[in-house]
Amino acid sequence: MQPLDRTVFKALKAGYNIAVENYMRTSGGKITMFDMGQLIGKAFNRVATPDKAIKGFEVTDDGTCRLFSGDCRGPAVNSSQQTTDHYMARNTCPGRCLRRLGQTSGFTKSADRCAALGAHLAVPRSDDENQCAMDVAVAAGKSVWLGLTDVVTEGQFVGADGCGVVSASGPQWGIGQPNDYQGQDYVGGHPMGWNDFRETEPCYPLCQLQFCYQPGCV
Repeated sequence: MQPLDRTVFKALKAGYNIAVENYMRTSGGKITMFDMGQLIGKAFNRVATPDKAIKGFEVTDDGTCRLFSGDCRGPAVNSSQQTTDHYMARNTCPGRCLRRLGQTSGFTKSADRCAALGAHLAVPRSDDENQCAMDVAVAAGKSVWLGLTDVVTEGQFVGADGCGVVSASGPQWGIGQPNDYQGQDYVGGHPMGWNDFRETEPCYPLCQLQFCYQPGCV
């Protein structure tokens, strides 16, 4: 087995530390040896493939994830145009689709900060989109807010993109998540997966432009 180079080891350590911190805080401060092993395994798998191998995406130092090829997807203009998978492919979008803002804040304030830019909190709806979003979280060294909440109906996480509900049992979730610990209804993402958090959790806003034709995504 090849030894890990310094960059990969640093990413592995950062991802594991964030995952354990989030796990402990959202599960009453307890962690089993089994779950610790799962977190280590997931952390290693997460950094085993270089970022350049991620189709179409590149993570930059300015907190922006740029989509260089493929479709930039967003919600349909109206409900009659929605496809069965809640997506409508738009023009190829070589500019900014995701942007991480520079200060942490609670969920509501983070959503407002994105709205001020003509965007909403990001809602990854594909493996590539989620990979890109989680790479932004790795670069931030802390969780990022996603545009998902089950505040209306427990267990039904509705996306801020207007494209409907995201499954509460998909592989994008962290181990044992979502668990609604002490009434957590808001979703944040970190390198090892998604967590449900309280509204006041300090995370970086991860903003997503709604449509490709908006400024900043050209």
